[in-house]
Amino acid sequence: MERKSAAGSIRNKERSKKKFLDAVGKILRTKGYTALKVSSIAAAAGVDKKMIYSYFGGFDGLIDEYIRSQDYWSKVTIEEVEKIKPKLDDGGKSFMEEMLLTQFDYVYTHKEAQKLLLWRLSEPRKALKN
Repeated sequence: MERKSAAGSIRNKERSKKKFLDAVGKILRTKGYTALKVSSIAAAAGVDKKMIYSYFGGFDGLIDEYIRSQDYWSKVTIEEVEKIKPKLDDGGKSFMEEMLLTQFDYVYTHKEAQKLLLWRLSEPRKALKN
């Protein structure tokens, strides 16, 4: 249910949650995981930091939700699979090689994926492991 704040602008929980999640991605891409702090995320989102606790239960909940909302390992589209044209005579070997190369190309060109991999290597966070 939407409510009006004292300033007259309409508050929307889902919009605010999206702002927080987008802010996490922006900070991760530009400054890395070490810059992810409640205050910096709230400032980048333009939303009161208290809402992180209200919506996500805290910093860890926000980070876990952000990671769950991303799908880094399935960026290969149907069109790309059709370009590969899997061969049946090699048991899928050439298809898997092309799929892995596509995944490596994705990580190579996307800073956010690189930063998440670095974060995973640096810190034992369950959401990163999953």
